[in-house]
Amino acid sequence: MAEEAGVSKATLYNHTELKERINFLRNQQEKAFVDSRIKWDENNQNAVIASLKRRIETLEKKNKELEEENKQLREKENEKLTDYFMKL
Repeated sequence: MAEEAGVSKATLYNHTELKERINFLRNQQEKAFVDSRIKWDENNQNAVIASLKRRIETLEKKNKELEEENKQLREKENEKLTDYFMKL
């Protein structure tokens, strides 16, 4: 703003009215930015939640598959051990 007006920053801030106006405009910009972020966050929140739910479902399914595979491998190992000891 100082550059646009062709004066130093100190000059702008040494004038109370200008300083107040600059601060007001700065706060307005920050508020608009925060408001736009909140709106963006609200609009995307459902998409993020849905994505996370799908990921959880996928991971739970994979976990269940691995548990079943683990169970089958343990059963096979038990059978092999039983056969081994029966031959002794």
